[in-house]
Amino acid sequence: MRDGDDYIVNGVKAWTSEGHYADKMFTLVRTDPDARKQAGISFLLIDMKAPGVELKPVHMYDHQYTVNEVHMTNVRVPASELIGEENKGWDYAKFLLSRERGMVAQSWLIRHDLENVKTYARDQRDGEGSLYDNPTFRKKIAKLEIQLKSLRWQMQRMLTEAAPSAAASTAAMKVQGGEAQQQVSALTVEALGQYGTAYFPNHEPGVEFDLDQSPYGQDEVSAFAPDYARGKLGHLMFRRAITIFGGSSEVQHGIIAKTLWGY
Repeated sequence: MRDGDDYIVNGVKAWTSEGHYADKMFTLVRTDPDARKQAGISFLLIDMKAPGVELKPVHMYDHQYTVNEVHMTNVRVPASELIGEENKGWDYAKFLLSRERGMVAQSWLIRHDLENVKTYARDQRDGEGSLYDNPTFRKKIAKLEIQLKSLRWQMQRMLTEAAPSAAASTAAMKVQGGEAQQQVSALTVEALGQYGTAYFPNHEPGVEFDLDQSPYGQDEVSAFAPDYARGKLGHLMFRRAITIFGGSSEVQHGIIAKTLWGY
């Protein structure tokens, strides 16, 4: 609601990544209640220290604190913090989302993780040989190799050709890249065998070991499991969200269908 030189904002913004580190956040707010659903929305920058702003942590399934809920009660935002034109916020958001979705693909990270999977599998005993020699496991690696090559070709095509719609191209990349990240994380935990869950919920090397959440002491776990097993189950848990944030896979399928067939 506009009040002189300010907007008065009430509501909740969920899934605000790293909001506990931020000085400001961008927010989509409804400034024309009579407009259709995706119109009448404006793009505001809001000071995280402004009166009426309350930050509430959201602890994820991997036990990490990376996202928040931001509750706003009669927060006064100067009109000078409006980005672009009033009621055009959704247009700006769609542009930003299309770029964000392309970055989610992260083919280089999938390649890095997949090479680690091969290393772990060669060290993991399976019968008389290694897990890497197991044809069922090798088939999973081969399928992911094919998917990764397809993703890289798709990215190169988008960069070198005049694509009819960047939104559709990045939507396809997000679906494919997000699913590949989930698959390579699952393969990583599988390749680590008995070490795959040893450090959970400890997420990354250097993070303080939480004795309250682990049934074992740090010395016991370190003696049992190699350091490279740290964080792998945490990554698997976190990456379940990749096919949701930035627009779920179902939303991406809708964008692709609308671009190709007009509905």
